[in-house]
Amino acid sequence: MSFLLPSASGSYCDATLGAGGHGRAILERSGSGRLLGLDRDAEILEVAKQNLAPFGDRARFAHARFSQIRSVLEQTQALPLDGCI
Repeated sequence: MSFLLPSASGSYCDATLGAGGHGRAILERSGSGRLLGLDRDAEILEVAKQNLAPFGDRARFAHARFSQIRSVLEQTQALPLDGCI
């Protein structure tokens, strides 16, 4: 987080979301910032959705591979980003 420096109202992407640990840290530190989380594993993506539910619509999710990041970002209109992990 010290390199990403999440800020209020920023737009971020976690391209390997997993259970949402890094996503949670981004959302906690960014105030009203938004996060788009990608993961190729549908089951773990459901876990992340539950773990990040307290952040409401600030957290969005995509069942996709890291290699599909560009098309997902374009389709979800998440660009421009303030940071990506």
